[in-house]
Amino acid sequence: MQRNNYARILSDVVSVDAWHNELGSEHPRADLHVDVTFGVGRFGAEESSPVRFRLSLKNAEIVVVIPETEPVRVDPSSVSRDHVSLRTVHLRTVEQSSGVDAGTAAGVHLSNVTPRARLGGSFSANITHSESDKLTVERRSKDFSVTQSITEDGFYRWRVSPYAGSDKLHLDGKPWDATSYPRLRLIDCRDDPSSGIPPAVHVEIRAHREDLHISELELKDRKRWDIVKQNTSSRNKIAAAEAYIRDVLSREGLYTGPLDEKFAYITIANVISQST
Repeated sequence: MQRNNYARILSDVVSVDAWHNELGSEHPRADLHVDVTFGVGRFGAEESSPVRFRLSLKNAEIVVVIPETEPVRVDPSSVSRDHVSLRTVHLRTVEQSSGVDAGTAAGVHLSNVTPRARLGGSFSANITHSESDKLTVERRSKDFSVTQSITEDGFYRWRVSPYAGSDKLHLDGKPWDATSYPRLRLIDCRDDPSSGIPPAVHVEIRAHREDLHISELELKDRKRWDIVKQNTSSRNKIAAAEAYIRDVLSREGLYTGPLDEKFAYITIANVISQST
């Protein structure tokens, strides 16, 4: 698999792997599997960095990119249109029973026994109570909310966010089971699938600049950092430090938009799907 620098720089923030069966005359169609893992990256360990911080994503987009020059297309009917939810079923069964035999039990008065029981000469009272409580709870896998759509370039994408019922503020974990739930099916469009170079399919992880979640930001120079925190205009200085961090990341190819544009698109990872 070929990876660009984005994946190496931010591998702790997001990692992506993609694969499909090798397309050819024997297999003109193949499911595309995309395995994505979100996490928290730690930056600033290098001696030259004046700051240290943690970086994660509030939201992200997973996009399947097929260049116009590649002889392959997507089967629309195969696209995973929405996120597969996990259903958790909780069953509770309560059983309560008691039995009394008037012939052997002491302290039982015949005056409390029904006429039918008196005629029988013995008393047997059985009380059985059973309760079945079935609670079905549906929630999205790994506390992710996933929505499928199409980019302005016509590529299929899946927007990933923390699930509304989750207390997480950033993405953490896998949004789906890559093996069990492929994203879509590829169709080989070559005139002769048995010859030539197989088509290449890219998978990109994108986000807006405002989706970068920077936490635990601090200057390595403790004296300078204490001054910044105590200063009445420390908020502006911290904002400047954050801008510096984003500038460093942009120089590494994190995004190409202007630094003051919060809606700028960032390409965080870009991989080419492997043929298996």
